[in-house]
Amino acid sequence: MPVKTESFAVTRGTPKFWRQIDAGGINETCWFCGDCGGGIACEKSSHPDTTLVHAGTLDDTSWMRPIAHVHLRHAQAWQRIPNNTVCFEIMPSDLETLSSKWQGLWQSVKWVTA
Repeated sequence: MPVKTESFAVTRGTPKFWRQIDAGGINETCWFCGDCGGGIACEKSSHPDTTLVHAGTLDDTSWMRPIAHVHLRHAQAWQRIPNNTVCFEIMPSDLETLSSKWQGLWQSVKWVTA
């Protein structure tokens, strides 16, 4: 879930991170829980104003509506995907359509800033 980096903050615990260069040559920093190792968020040097937050880490996810599901090649057999959701076996190479849908959703979200 992309959020504005300036609005993102970890409110409990002390996360750890690892860095890598992804398949496209982009520097990436991924944050994870220092206690359980669960993923929290990733930052990419190509989009410094956006943090990609693992939506399941939010305290309240009731407002969220997914626009697509990616990496379904690795989905568990019991995972339920709504019929009206766009699905991809792997990460699509062209994210422009999904980005436009997200931006439409962003306009309806009230951003929380510090």
